[in-house]
Amino acid sequence: MRQAYAQKMRGPGSTALIALAGALIGLLALVPLDHVDPWSWVVAPAILAVGAVAQTRALFSEGGPFRT
Repeated sequence: MRQAYAQKMRGPGSTALIALAGALIGLLALVPLDHVDPWSWVVAPAILAVGAVAQTRALFSEGGPFRT
C-alpha cells in the first residue's frame, strides 16, 4: 500500500509541530490588523493548521516533488 507521505514526515510529533507552525502563522498574520473579528482569531489559525499538514503530506508523498 502506498504511503500518504514520507517516513520522515510521519508521526504525531511531526504532524503536531507542522500544525502548530501553521496556526502560529495564522495568529501572527492577524496581529498587525485593526478591528479583527473575534471569529477570525479562531478560524484563521485552524484553517492554516490543517492546510499546513495537508500541504506537507502532498509535497512529501511518494509521487510528490520532494519525495525521498
